[in-house]
Amino acid sequence: MKIKVKNIEFLVNEKFNQLFWNYVSSGKWEPHTFEIIDNFVSENSSVIDIGSWIGPISLFMAGKGAQVYSVEPDPVAYQELISNLKLNPALDQRIQSFNFAIAPEDKEIKLYARK
Repeated sequence: MKIKVKNIEFLVNEKFNQLFWNYVSSGKWEPHTFEIIDNFVSENSSVIDIGSWIGPISLFMAGKGAQVYSVEPDPVAYQELISNLKLNPALDQRIQSFNFAIAPEDKEIKLYARK
């Protein structure tokens, strides 16, 4: 499934979260976030996307040419993120993904999903 946000296009796995991706493409999901990124992120940027989930922000920033460090602790969301990155080989080169959490101490935590 092709997603277009502003002038940036990328592909996502339509098997997962199709309604969400349609919402992103409509421009109604976090328009203020994309506006800020559009104004401040460029090909000279290095950014950290903490809680990158399935990649909407990471893919957009990489599409703008930024080097992105994408951090997602949820193993299910992380696998979907990886699936979306693989669909975008040119952007995948600009995104380094990490499956861990950022916390003030080193310990095991329990993640909760909506379902």
